[in-house]
Amino acid sequence: MNLITFCDNESLLSKKDKKILKDKNNFFVGDWCTQHNNMFFFKNRKKVLNLFKWGKTNERKNSHKYVIKIYEEILKNISTSLNKFHNKNYDQKYWEVLVMRWLYNYLHRTYACWVVAKKILKKHKVKSVLSLNVDDEVFIPNNTVHGRLIVDDENNYWSSWAFTEIFKFIGNTKIRYLKTQKKLNFKDLRIKSNIHSRYVDIRVSSLKDKIFLYRFNLPLNLKLKLMLKNLQLYFKGPFKNIPENNEQKRKEFYFYKKTNDEFLNFANYFVKKNLPKIFLENYENLEKTYNKLKWPKNPEYILTSHAHIIDDVFKIYVAKKKIKGSKFLISQHGCGGHYEQHLYYDKKICDRYLVWGKGAKKDKKTFPLFATNYQSLKQKKFQFNKRKKILLVLYDFSRHINYPPNGFITTLQKIEIHTKLILSLIEKLNKDLRNIITAKNLIISKYKLTQNTILHKYPDIKFLKTNKSVYQVRENYNLQIDFYLSTSFFESMYYNQPIILIYDDRLLYGAYKSFNKYLKLLKKNNICFYNSSDASKFINKNYNNLEEWWFSKNVQNARKLFCQNFCYDSENPIRDFERSLNI
Repeated sequence: MNLITFCDNESLLSKKDKKILKDKNNFFVGDWCTQHNNMFFFKNRKKVLNLFKWGKTNERKNSHKYVIKIYEEILKNISTSLNKFHNKNYDQKYWEVLVMRWLYNYLHRTYACWVVAKKILKKHKVKSVLSLNVDDEVFIPNNTVHGRLIVDDENNYWSSWAFTEIFKFIGNTKIRYLKTQKKLNFKDLRIKSNIHSRYVDIRVSSLKDKIFLYRFNLPLNLKLKLMLKNLQLYFKGPFKNIPENNEQKRKEFYFYKKTNDEFLNFANYFVKKNLPKIFLENYENLEKTYNKLKWPKNPEYILTSHAHIIDDVFKIYVAKKKIKGSKFLISQHGCGGHYEQHLYYDKKICDRYLVWGKGAKKDKKTFPLFATNYQSLKQKKFQFNKRKKILLVLYDFSRHINYPPNGFITTLQKIEIHTKLILSLIEKLNKDLRNIITAKNLIISKYKLTQNTILHKYPDIKFLKTNKSVYQVRENYNLQIDFYLSTSFFESMYYNQPIILIYDDRLLYGAYKSFNKYLKLLKKNNICFYNSSDASKFINKNYNNLEEWWFSKNVQNARKLFCQNFCYDSENPIRDFERSLNI
C-alpha cells in the first residue's frame, strides 16, 4: 500500500502525477483528502482509509487530558526558549497569554495526525508515502490567526506536510516527493490573517482606569452606561497591523530534552517549524507596538470576549498588565460555554470566565453573568402569520483533520450526519410546509457540501444571501429549525421565538453532563428532538398552532429555566456586571 497525504483534486500536480492517484494500491490517509462538493458524488470513498468511529466519552476525554499534559511540557520549553532568545526573564504565565491559542491548536491538530499515522502503520503494510515537494518555510505563520488559517485551510497542505514529517520522524517508511508545477504560497491566507489579526487603535480618556473593555460583546447602550459610570470616553481609531520582520532567526532558538514519549519528542521537534513569527522574529515589533498604545495604563480589570483568540497586540497588553496586578476576564462569546472542552485553555490564562447563565460547568473561575451579546436588545412578541415561512439554519463545516480517531468522527462524517438530518426532515414534512422552507447557511467551508447536496435533491429551496445574523432576520419566519447546537439556537430561545432543535450528540463531540438534563427537558416539551422523523411529525401536526404550543405554560417554563441557565436576561445588567468584578 502507498499512502496519499494530499487532496484528490490537487492543482499543483502535473497531469502525469495526477494519474498516480488512480492506482489501485494508493490510498488516501483520510476523508479530508477528498474534495467533492456533493454527498451524492463521492467518487473516491473506496480509496479512503477509515480509522474513525464514534466511541465512548472516556476515549475522547483521555485524548484531551493527554494533549493537556503535552501542552504543559511544551509550554515550559517555549517559555524558557523565548526568554533566552529575547534576553527576557518573564514567567511562564506571561508567555502563556501570548502563545496559548496557537499552541493548543497546534498540538491538537498535530496529535490527530500522529494517532492516524500510528494506527495506519499498525493496521497496514505501508510501502511508501506520497507527498508534495513543498518548502517548509511556507508553513511558518506570521501571527496567531495566520497559524490557524494555515492549519484550517481546506486544501489540507498543512496536514499533508505534517503527515510527511511524522512518517519521516518515525522512520522505516519511504517518502516519495512529487514535484509541484508552481510554488505553494499562502498569499490569500496572509491577506485574510492581516484583516482578522488587526488591533484597534483606541484612545481612552479616563479619570479612573478601573475597567478596560476591548472587543467585549455588549450592546452599545450598556457599554455607554458603563463608560459614563467609570468616567471613561473611548475614541476608536483605525485598525492597524504590526510591522513585519522577515529575517529568519529560528534555527537555534528552541531547546528541549528528549523523553520516552515519542509524540512529545515529535511535537517538540515540530514546534520551531510552526511557531508564529510574532513570538520570535517579529516579537521586537510587537513590544514597540505595545509601547505606543494609548490604552489604559493601570486598569484594575481588562475584559474581552474574543480578542485573546485573534489579537496579538491585545495579548501582550494583557500579559504586561497582569504582571502589574490587573485582573483579566474573558466572556463567553457564543454557545460554547456548556460543552467546549477547549475552554480549559481560556480559563488557564484568565482570572475569571464569565458565562451566560448558571448552568455552565462550575469551577473556581467560572462566574454566571448574562447573555452579553443580546442583553437589553428586544424583539417583537411572536405572532403566527400565514405569509411567514420556515427557516432552516444549517452549517457547512470546513473539512480538515480535527481530532484523533480515539472515539471521534471526522469532519466529513460530521457533515454527512448533519446533512442527512436536514434531508430527512425536508423529505418527511408535508408538501405545503416543504414549499415554504427558506434556509440560512452559516458557511464555514468553501465547498458548501451541505448546501449543494440539499439543492441537488430540492432545487427549489431558497437560500438567504445576507450577512445578517439569524436573530436579525428571525422575525420574518414563523418557525426556526436548527440541526446543530449553535449560537442561533440560544438567540431564538433568548428572544422567545418558536424554535426546534434536532440534536445529534456526535456533532458536538459530547456535551457536559450538566447540560444533558436540560436537553431532556427541551425534548419533553418538543423543543428538542433526537431524530428528524419525530420532529417532522410534530411540525406537520402543530405548525398552524405554533402559538398555542410555544406559549403553553409547560413550554414557557422550560424555556425560562433553560434561559436562566444558558442565556440569562438580567433585570439589572449594570449591577450584575459590577458583581462579576469582585474577584
